[in-house]
Amino acid sequence: TIGNPFYGPMQIGKAACDQVNKEQAGLCNWDLIRRGGFEGAKNSIESGVAYLDWLLKASPYLTKDNIDFYLLALAYNAGPGSLNNIVETAADRNNIPPAQVQWRDVNYQDVSVGMTRIGASWARDPAKWNEIWEYPNFVAFVLNQQCEGDYFANYRTSTSSITLSP
Repeated sequence: TIGNPFYGPMQIGKAACDQVNKEQAGLCNWDLIRRGGFEGAKNSIESGVAYLDWLLKASPYLTKDNIDFYLLALAYNAGPGSLNNIVETAADRNNIPPAQVQWRDVNYQDVSVGMTRIGASWARDPAKWNEIWEYPNFVAFVLNQQCEGDYFANYRTSTSSITLSP
């Protein structure tokens, strides 16, 4: 994508790499990820896991104890601020506390309204809303295919670990 490239198997962007390095100095090697190859792919995966781990701390609506995989995938794609806005919009529409919102409570309108609350021009783009709406389902499909229907993945590094079981 012009002006906002993402690299490696985990599609790491510069902002995510910088965030990972705030938490774990030097873990994400942006130049290595951009160069690719085995070491770049490995660093992309390690950095992606660290970013997922950070997302679980960055949003009050994600926890390691009870991961809503779809909301986590949404946050990975759109960022924790976007997730928070979308969850709060869904909570308002469903008349439930935001902490009780699950992916099944979120609809396309919640995505469009929640993203519009951000105020940035990219957040008002319906193409981005479509991407955010479709991404969690796409990731779940791919994960299901890769895990042979188990819907379970576990990746661990020396500093981070994540288990996904939607």
